Amino acid sequence: MAVARLLLVDGLPLSEVAAQHEMSSQQANVTRSRFLAKAEKQRIESFMAREKPKLSATLLEPFDQDMRTLRDKGYTFSQIVAFLREQGIETSVTTVRNFLKE
Repeated sequence: MAVARLLLVDGLPLSEVAAQHEMSSQQANVTRSRFLAKAEKQRIESFMAREKPKLSATLLEPFDQDMRTLRDKGYTFSQIVAFLREQGIETSVTTVRNFLKE
């Protein structure tokens, strides 16, 4: 953690930080790269925790089998949209139709 801080926050040269911590420049660079990768992953996960996806197709996946059952039983796309609204999913006939075609 100290290596990443010195490189990223303090802006010290790679060779200097490596020497301070008795490691090769390559090892210090790997440490920096791993830290940046974890920071990026954390940033994305934080966003995903705050924001739910708005793409209807993503929201429709858990209801795939239900929608196919309704369609097989003769229900219209409008009726399937009504069913999804009851489940708290706002979508359109076009989105449902396209989802079921895939």
